[in-house]
Amino acid sequence: MRYTAKLADGTVFDERLEGNELTFTIDDGEFVADQVCSDASKVGPSLFPMRLSRRSEQLPEGVDLAVQKMKAGERNLVTIQPDYGFGAREYQGARGTVPPNSTLTYDITLVSFKNVS
Repeated sequence: MRYTAKLADGTVFDERLEGNELTFTIDDGEFVADQVCSDASKVGPSLFPMRLSRRSEQLPEGVDLAVQKMKAGERNLVTIQPDYGFGAREYQGARGTVPPNSTLTYDITLVSFKNVS
């Protein structure tokens, strides 16, 4: 998955672009970012009732909800209200700070699915 995350004023606070994609697989019924999947049969379209784990990436709930509805190769521009973003807490992204109660915009591309062997 590739994404660029921005504040309402257009300031980029985080991104994962080509060559630095966020990868995820299935582990104990959850998407797990940057982990290894032990059951390759679970990777694919049937995984969408799952949720992205926050073990290794700090992604807001709004991204979880958007990705669940995406197909491989699809690109979406998602506006995330504070209740589905980082809420009342401040968040430090890779490229900047997200103030409390911020509306966010994520430009998300779900690149592909891979079966892990």
